[in-house]
Amino acid sequence: MGCIDIFLKIDIVKRDELLSYLPWPLMYVLSDAKESAAELIDALLGGRYGYSGQWLDAEGRALRLGFSDADFLYSDKFEGPNPNIATIGCLPYVEAIFEGRNISNIVPSYISVLMKVFSECQSKNLKLTLADWICWLAEYTDKEFWKDYYELGVINEILSRYNDVDMSIAVFNLVDMAGWSEQSILYSKVSENLYFRSPGFGHFYGDLNEIPLLKICAYLEQDSKFMGFANLLCCYALLNPALKIPFPVAAIKALISNEHKLIKFSAHVILLLVEEINAIQFVSILPIVFESGKNLKSILNCLNLMLESSLFSNDQKILICVHAVRALDEAGSNSKQLFQERLSRILDSDLSGLATYEVWDRLGLPADAFIRNG
Repeated sequence: MGCIDIFLKIDIVKRDELLSYLPWPLMYVLSDAKESAAELIDALLGGRYGYSGQWLDAEGRALRLGFSDADFLYSDKFEGPNPNIATIGCLPYVEAIFEGRNISNIVPSYISVLMKVFSECQSKNLKLTLADWICWLAEYTDKEFWKDYYELGVINEILSRYNDVDMSIAVFNLVDMAGWSEQSILYSKVSENLYFRSPGFGHFYGDLNEIPLLKICAYLEQDSKFMGFANLLCCYALLNPALKIPFPVAAIKALISNEHKLIKFSAHVILLLVEEINAIQFVSILPIVFESGKNLKSILNCLNLMLESSLFSNDQKILICVHAVRALDEAGSNSKQLFQERLSRILDSDLSGLATYEVWDRLGLPADAFIRNG
């Protein structure tokens, strides 16, 4: 059980990366753990969350039968896997169980139950859970499927409640079945989720190729209320380096002074990609976006994507690492270690001469951040 103690001490970004490799009961318990390691271990050994045999029975029940409205209502009483999970209640992180399996036979009944419970229940927490499930299951459907369930008010509320830390590409299925005037309302809601809910960069469910890029760019160009799409476009561009995206540059430029840190950051990344600003101008905003600590996970994930991307040179990556370390240090974040390690790896493999102070100085890198390699 010492591994739980070690896990809880890991930096939050690395912790999130490791979670997906854990069995779903541990994934759920550890994802938002507020207890000490000792308290958590006692709870697990004491059966507060059930035992392994019950978890396996619950998986079998989920795959054979799906969940009923009684299961969802019952699960709303618990913070984690409930001790009676083998016979009643639904499973958290059910997507981890269904991944790679053919669940098309149970999706229709699932969605029918979800929509019924969502419309009838009063619990805010349960509505959040149901909205996440509905948006996730939309991946297994097409637009035609949703016509039987479509009501603007209900879909709008689902998108308002949608609280998943990751963005499901499938939410566009819920939006695009609407008429044009209604689509504008729903696209606005998705955009709002993208900066208020702060999905992690690089953590998108579904096929990125299904994103309606032209519509998103058009909406963003049309009105600043769609500014959340800057976040999505930024992520999409970094994950698809060969794709030429028709960025609405004038609209993106208008967002660089936005008060929302994630939007400001996303706009700067896009402008760097289209060479409207240079790397030195880009790194100048890092102290600003790290200052409050808001949206830190998303911003760090995006920086990691930039450092892995072929779109940026080693010189640019070194500049980003150096300034990220400095800005995170000033913000009091221990995440600076991620970029110190990355910087060392780049310098180890680099042949540009950046391990010498003369080259470092010529490129305008800060003298106090110079790292002598070897």
